Amino acid sequence: MLGKRIKNAREIKKLTQEKLAEIIGVSTVYISHLEIGSKTPSLETLIKISNVLEVSIDYLLANNLNTSVDYLKGDLAKILNSCSAKDISLILAVAKAIIEHNKDN
Repeated sequence: MLGKRIKNAREIKKLTQEKLAEIIGVSTVYISHLEIGSKTPSLETLIKISNVLEVSIDYLLANNLNTSVDYLKGDLAKILNSCSAKDISLILAVAKAIIEHNKDN
């Protein structure tokens, strides 16, 4: 839905992918990937898109909670890939403690 909303707002503003890309400083290919949903923009890029298209970030992200969770999981996986076994064990213990704490509240 994020990509469809970006495309819709871009078309309403009568901007081409090329022009939007130029304004926010990314490639046309990247805008294409955003619009078809194969890429997720960084927060900085999302803010730029929102400002140029004059739409709220809430509008762009509505119904995208799964995408957000997937993005966070990807970030977590990247962090874990750079950790030692000892670090991963500690992170796991902290995560379990947080989950248990949230169950009790």
